[in-house]
Amino acid sequence: MDDGGPPGGLEETGRRLSRHPQVRFASATTGSANLLVAAAAADLDALYVFLSETVGALEHVTTIEVTPILTGVNRAGPPGEPVSGARTTWRGTPSRPGGRRC
Repeated sequence: MDDGGPPGGLEETGRRLSRHPQVRFASATTGSANLLVAAAAADLDALYVFLSETVGALEHVTTIEVTPILTGVNRAGPPGEPVSGARTTWRGTPSRPGGRRC
């Protein structure tokens, strides 16, 4: 997703998306997009509703690129179990050891 608004909008957009129950992963990134979001949808209709009603309602999102994952061949852990040490809250800037911000 491209958050083409003011820089402060990236933090707000990331936090709002990270709290949505369908979002499994949200991270600030660099390159052609400012946010990388992995969301789960039961089917294409549910994906459409998520994109049009949830993401479409976010004022700072200007572009969406969607890549559906049709099947997976490997995962970091068993389905339904969090990856050990994974963060569960949005953090726009990664932390260094000792808690210092990058």
